[in-house]
Amino acid sequence: MSEDSLDTAEDAGEGDGEGKGAVGKAARIMARALWLVDWSAAHPDATSEERKAAWKAGVEGRGARVKQARKALKIMGKRGVTFIVAPGAGNDEDDGD
Repeated sequence: MSEDSLDTAEDAGEGDGEGKGAVGKAARIMARALWLVDWSAAHPDATSEERKAAWKAGVEGRGARVKQARKALKIMGKRGVTFIVAPGAGNDEDDGD
C-alpha cells in the first residue's frame, strides 16, 4: 500500500467517512475486528445471530472507529507494511469468527 493510495478520492472515501476503495475496506474490516473483541467480551454468551444483528443495527462510533483504523493503516504503510487483498476474500460485514 503506497502513501499515495490514501490520497485518491476513491480510497479516501470523501463524503461518507468510510471509504469505498481497498483502504476503506481494510479500515472497515479492522474497525469491525476491534469492535468484535470488545463486543464479545461484553457479551460472552451471545449467539452468532445476536452478533450479526448488533453489527448491522449500527455500532455507536463506527465512523470514528473506521477513521482510527484508516490512520493506523496509513502509519503502518509509511513504516513499510504492505497489504495484499487475497483473491476471493470474504465479506467484511460478516466474516464469521
